[in-house]
Amino acid sequence: MRGGSEPDPDTVTDLAGLAEALDRLRRRAARGTGKSRVSLQDLSRLTGLPRSTAHTYVSGKALPPIDVLDRIVLALGAQPDELGAWSEAWFRITADRDGRRREPAPTVVPRQLPPDVPGFVGRHHQLVALDDLLPAPDGDTPVSVVVSAIAGTAGVGKTALAVHWARRVAARFPDGQLHLNLRGYDVEAPMRPDEALGRLLRALGVDLADLPGSLDERAALLRSVCAGKRFLFFLDNARSAEQVRHLLPGAPGCLTLITSRDALTGLVARDGARRIDLDLLPLADAVDLVRALIGDRVGEEPAAAAELAQACARLPLALRIAGEYVRSRPEATLGDAVRELHDERRRLSVLDAGGDDRTAVRAVFSWSYHALAEGPARLFRLLGAHPGPDFDLHAAAALAGTDLMSTAALLDELVRAHLVNSTGPGRYGMHDLLAAYAREVAGEDQSRESLERLFGYYAFAAMVAMDTLYPVERDRRPRVDRPGATAVPDLGDAERARAWLGAERATLLGMVRLAETHGWPRWIGVLAGTLWREFDTQAHTAEAMALQHVALSAARAAEDVAAEAEALRNLSTVHRMAGNYLESLSYAQQCVVLRQQLGDETGEAAAHNSVGIVAGLLGRLDDAVAAYERSLRLRRKTGDRRGEAAVLMNLAVTSMRSDAIRDVEDHLTAALKLFRDLGERLGEAHALSNLGDAYRANGHVAAALDQHERGLALFRELSVPEGEADALNGIALDHAEAGDFAAAVPFHEQALAVGEAAGSHGMLTHVHNSFGTTLIGLGRLREARHQHEAARALAVDAGDRFEQARALNGLAETLAEEDPEDAQRLWAAALAVYEDLRHPRAEKVRARIAASRLPRGR
Repeated sequence: MRGGSEPDPDTVTDLAGLAEALDRLRRRAARGTGKSRVSLQDLSRLTGLPRSTAHTYVSGKALPPIDVLDRIVLALGAQPDELGAWSEAWFRITADRDGRRREPAPTVVPRQLPPDVPGFVGRHHQLVALDDLLPAPDGDTPVSVVVSAIAGTAGVGKTALAVHWARRVAARFPDGQLHLNLRGYDVEAPMRPDEALGRLLRALGVDLADLPGSLDERAALLRSVCAGKRFLFFLDNARSAEQVRHLLPGAPGCLTLITSRDALTGLVARDGARRIDLDLLPLADAVDLVRALIGDRVGEEPAAAAELAQACARLPLALRIAGEYVRSRPEATLGDAVRELHDERRRLSVLDAGGDDRTAVRAVFSWSYHALAEGPARLFRLLGAHPGPDFDLHAAAALAGTDLMSTAALLDELVRAHLVNSTGPGRYGMHDLLAAYAREVAGEDQSRESLERLFGYYAFAAMVAMDTLYPVERDRRPRVDRPGATAVPDLGDAERARAWLGAERATLLGMVRLAETHGWPRWIGVLAGTLWREFDTQAHTAEAMALQHVALSAARAAEDVAAEAEALRNLSTVHRMAGNYLESLSYAQQCVVLRQQLGDETGEAAAHNSVGIVAGLLGRLDDAVAAYERSLRLRRKTGDRRGEAAVLMNLAVTSMRSDAIRDVEDHLTAALKLFRDLGERLGEAHALSNLGDAYRANGHVAAALDQHERGLALFRELSVPEGEADALNGIALDHAEAGDFAAAVPFHEQALAVGEAAGSHGMLTHVHNSFGTTLIGLGRLREARHQHEAARALAVDAGDRFEQARALNGLAETLAEEDPEDAQRLWAAALAVYEDLRHPRAEKVRARIAASRLPRGR
């Protein structure tokens, strides 16, 4: 690092080393310009960063966020394949604290490639082209990452080619092969890049608790994990370049294989992808595929085989369906089959006055479909209405109105005919062209009766799963009758209930959208009211927001005031989780008004509680207490013991935030007893964690640690990441209060990781500020400043003025010795916020200003 003139991020271990490497990169980028290095002004222009911010980062005064570091080094001419080394340097700096390094992820060798396609033929030129893109064997010369995008129309065999080639060369990638279906053109929305990165990182052995929250940090971690390794990434069914750009490993020796109907021009132009366009099979290859599918009959009737290939438009998907149809009729000649197919094609051409250029494909589908017996044909038609990416046996039985055994037999026939495919144990899917065709021929079979059965099945099963996981809230959820004779899986066990909800999450959202399309507000309200808690606790914020906005629109269209009020309260919860506090408060206040109009005191009490929570987060502590007291009166009047417990706990938390701790332990002890009496384990977990905070505030550190550890165990058992992060942070603060700041650090780090994975902005703000305070105690002021800056940014975005004041105060402490004048300015800003909030911490800040070493009058 200290010798030579080339930037060498591989040896960077601290901020000073990063600054030196960036300086060498600036010098390299300026070669031939007559300047010694790229100026700060030019760097600011190239990166979009303020000049002062750019100087802070390249001079080593602060560590840039990982996405900003990427932007800087790319602006200075680093190639995409160099990003992995810079990302690894960033992680070394953040992980190397007190001589401790991040523990390496367990060695995982993923082998995720799908099975090869039976009877694969042809594509010789494309296979050779793919071979030419292989990274060189292990050697001293690094090979830049190669991205190959296989583009082509639906059904042309992109996935088949990619799988066949990937399995052929898998041994060249000994560290593993990963596969991900990005759902670019499925019924379900395409997979988000952050979700895709999460799945890839978990497949590579990264623990959920270690997953960064932001997209850029996940991408950087992927590059770090892949550095020095040889992985094959197979990303199937991509929608756009933007969907896959962050998924590229950026490491020599790795290769990413992408299939898409889109040409992915941006990926080719910007990221150096090599595109292989896939056309229809040449006639000879198409005939070879027919031969592989039906055997020697091709040799007996070569002209008919060629004609069959042409009639299928030389499209592999259509050829496989037609081949299965012919193979199942050994008594007929190929010529007979071709004549039948031509007759079917003519029939569709007559019906299709618009001249659909996919008539040939539709003819093949129709030909195979009409060969089915009525039972499987009817099921095929009905399955076109299913809104999810895949389905299980129970859902198919609900659509058809048949028992499980009969439905399984019908599905087996559809699988043999290649009209349905197996997507995993007990699950099935349809190619989207086939699903579109199924909807086209469904006619009267896509009746309300079959869809009502499907809605009844999913609503009842979801209700049972939620009752299993959250039994105390049973009375709040809409109740749905068992759907007649429709079979429902056994979801009485928590593990099975959680697994079912996870597998069906996309479908359940699809059902809500289907109900919206048909104008059926009842089912929207039922599903939204049933699922809100699952989305809340599992941090599926985007899905929850979409779900509740649909529910709100439907309720207003139907003039259903009760349903509108419920959707408003749920939206308040979702926006609070996302850190949108002002929006959250507005929805909660609207809910109060509607509940009062309805004379619903139970609902009004819940709405006041929601107002109190958000008002507290906004630092409006008097407003929060007033809302809680109104809620508590109504809870006790209506005999709502669970609600009473929740309000007592929230009152205690607000009191602690205002540093008024006199009645806190009593409130929390009463809440804990109520939750335990009711068997409400989630409320018990929250009460335990909050009671730990109260004990610490009263100086009982050992008791605080015991309560936090109990709460943590329960949150983990219930799979509630936001609560887990809160308990971890509480344990960290307990250690810090006892004077063991070093022991606190790993718990803060775990809390940040879990909070980021959960997407809980409010929790992250609190943890960043708490971590900053601990780091100040260790004298690690630069790192503390980074934590408080992160907290301040989140608090400003959310409108959380209390956490803003905490962040300003923490930043001032980090600068007290280095820049006392700037520290005075920050303390003054913190004091102004505390005074505006009428918070007692204003006095402490005022005293700190007076005690600072800045001479008066300066």
